[in-house]
Amino acid sequence: MMSREVVSLWRFLGDISIPGPNGELTPHLGKKPIALLAYLALARAGAGRDELAALLWPDPDPSRSRHNLRQCILSLRMVFDGGLDKFLEISDDRLALNHAAVEVDARRLLEIDAGKVTPAGELLDLCRGPFMRGLTTRAQPFDDWASAQRDRLTEAAGRVLGSARAEAERAGRKSEAMRLTAALADLEVGSAIEPAAKMRLAVVPPQPRRERWLRNAALVLGGAAVAVGILFGAYYTFPGFRGWVDEVVQVKSGPPRIAVLPFTTANGNAEEANLAGGVTLGVVYGLYAITAKELFVVTMLSPPQKLSTDELKRIAKDLDVHYLITAAVAVDGDTIRIDAQRLDFESSAGDIIWRKKFSKPRSQAFDLQDDITLWILKGLRIDLSPAEWNRIQYLDDTNNLEAWLAAANGVRHLIRATRQDVAIAKASYQEALGNDDNYISARRGLAWAAFLSVRGGWAEDPEAAILEAENQLGIVRRERPDEGTTKSLEGAIRLLQGKHDEAVEAGEFARKRLPGSADVAAILAHTLTYVGEHEEALKLIDDAMELSPMHPGFYNWVKGRALRMAKRFTASIEELEKDIDRGEPALVHLVELAASYSAAGRKEDARRIAQSIRSKAPGFTASAWLDHPPIVIPEIQSQEFEFLSNAGL
Repeated sequence: MMSREVVSLWRFLGDISIPGPNGELTPHLGKKPIALLAYLALARAGAGRDELAALLWPDPDPSRSRHNLRQCILSLRMVFDGGLDKFLEISDDRLALNHAAVEVDARRLLEIDAGKVTPAGELLDLCRGPFMRGLTTRAQPFDDWASAQRDRLTEAAGRVLGSARAEAERAGRKSEAMRLTAALADLEVGSAIEPAAKMRLAVVPPQPRRERWLRNAALVLGGAAVAVGILFGAYYTFPGFRGWVDEVVQVKSGPPRIAVLPFTTANGNAEEANLAGGVTLGVVYGLYAITAKELFVVTMLSPPQKLSTDELKRIAKDLDVHYLITAAVAVDGDTIRIDAQRLDFESSAGDIIWRKKFSKPRSQAFDLQDDITLWILKGLRIDLSPAEWNRIQYLDDTNNLEAWLAAANGVRHLIRATRQDVAIAKASYQEALGNDDNYISARRGLAWAAFLSVRGGWAEDPEAAILEAENQLGIVRRERPDEGTTKSLEGAIRLLQGKHDEAVEAGEFARKRLPGSADVAAILAHTLTYVGEHEEALKLIDDAMELSPMHPGFYNWVKGRALRMAKRFTASIEELEKDIDRGEPALVHLVELAASYSAAGRKEDARRIAQSIRSKAPGFTASAWLDHPPIVIPEIQSQEFEFLSNAGL
């Protein structure tokens, strides 16, 4: 339950004021977030998400309206800096203001109008102007509601201020009566008390005649300014127009593109290989946690290997990157040495533009990833904010080297998302916790392993696995509640629990925190396929694939699924058939392919894949599969069930 202590007075009469936990928030809020809070402020029991979405974002496609509402809530969470839950009660289907924590001037005015006795001084402080003065949203349903509330509250203010003024005049309190009259004028309801005062004439003095040429020049310059404004608006609003302009003027824009190749070893032993893998992951995660606007990091999942100059050139060309980072790890007694270099493929043919040797005692091996990350950023002239500095320290929440190495091994296997790799990852995270029970990154990894066991279809008891993921998430959230990796995990688990709006909100929060993370984008894309936002899912998975050209297999089945949901069945099948014969495909990949074959009317192909599914999971049923996770739109859930049933599942 929320605290009953009143901590804030929100003002919507006159100039809007919305104080939060750390001060005034109004300057940091957009029109729609303010409008949302105003509506909830006057709704005693709150409002449903569908009602709010239609009110503020009227759209023929309700899924777009719901998406915009989630984005609005996300922006509020970021402005309130973790304190929004003190003021709003947010559930999967409703939002409500916590009236025990917030007082609202408009509600207090209505109470006074209903008979609550209030001193004149408090009235004057309360009635500072019309409701939501000067704010319009261009959302007609909301603006109509706000206009009706403005009239209602103006009339109420006129009554209470008029009564208070009459009382002050009877008691001979002239100064007080004058202040109340001024307040009535500010509300523009003086006419309710004194009809003769309503008409006001604004007299504009005549202007000296300007010379015709000066007026014409002003018109020409004004027209040119408007034209330039339109061109700039079109350039930044319409991607197609922007692409055409860039091509014509040969604009080369965008952040530098960089790829970190898996670090190699000097002597080829297992200890060096473990260290190389851990440091590579730390550097990659550190770089893409900075910002996609300043640095575009391409993720590589290939095994480490020593490459020739020609091979490096080919990789740089294939990945379309400006720079490659390579390094070799050597263990010399209790000292770990890393020889790193950055190769330039933008202005040269792969010349080494910087090279540096790093060394640390074995007990401080995990510091090497931060040292290398900072050196790369310094070379690219990218400065870090304190928040970004905290984010680059991936897996650094332990001082135990063995725990860190085990967790790094867990990450390497987890991202492959096969049943065998997830089992290895789970064992690695458990080993890490055996060395350091307070290692939050390892607990996050265990939660991911539980999630993948359910989504991959191999969990013997899905409900127990979801509970395990939730338990680990609870520990992680207590220590790292607002980290991007935590929010991405939270979104994935909420999806399994059928809490779709919470899942999307958490995923979008993670995306804002880690804009350069391919995995975060892919996981959010997966979530969106369950809430009807298929086109947005396709955009996100394409972004993820660009960030990680050599991506894990789950990217392909997420894209294939999104294409099927968008009724692009042929494209879905083409995506899902890619590399299907390379290695053993995951059960979820086969299920998505069977559904797409069935949707396209290819019944024989669908039944052939269904046989493979039966061989992997003899107890497989379409109904159980569609429970974890469920689709929010019943019609689509039924359609998916039909696709799988027609395939023989």
